[in-house]
Amino acid sequence: MPNPLLGPNLGRRLVTSKPVDDRPHAVEPLPEAYVGDNNPYRGVVDHGVPVSGSPDGFHGYADTISGVYEPERDEPDPIPVRVVNVAGRELRRFRTGQEILDSTTGLVARMLAGRNLARVDISIKNTGAQTMWIGENESVALYTGYPLAAGAEKVFTHQDAIFAVAASGQTTTVAILEQFTVRDR
Repeated sequence: MPNPLLGPNLGRRLVTSKPVDDRPHAVEPLPEAYVGDNNPYRGVVDHGVPVSGSPDGFHGYADTISGVYEPERDEPDPIPVRVVNVAGRELRRFRTGQEILDSTTGLVARMLAGRNLARVDISIKNTGAQTMWIGENESVALYTGYPLAAGAEKVFTHQDAIFAVAASGQTTTVAILEQFTVRDR
């Protein structure tokens, strides 16, 4: 299908207009050139200083005096360091305890163990007949805590505080075994 945008001259040569004598002729363009001296990397403006050929050989390089700009300072001796290759002795101890979780008056969390940076691990056993929930802060509840069924035991190796709560209206008992280290110097 022929292209409708080309119009009726499809496949024909277009006719150009003929020059008219009474019209002025176009001026031939001149190639671009600099006015004056063109010094590569310095431009065409001399800024009042006449151009004197090659920029090499500036005066003063042979007349310079070598010297020290800043006197050399003595560096202080490094701090003496003694490498200690002896391991510290540590004594491991344990602590036991029992807690009663009573939620008959409302869901109140109880702290089973406080934060202890020397703790190695802590074992928590539900010795009661009801399920209890363990958490990391006092806002532990039945839907946010980790459930520990009756007779179950869980070992934690973290050093932060541990809280627990019993189910609403229930009472249960908890046994705690905490192992920690004591540094002996």
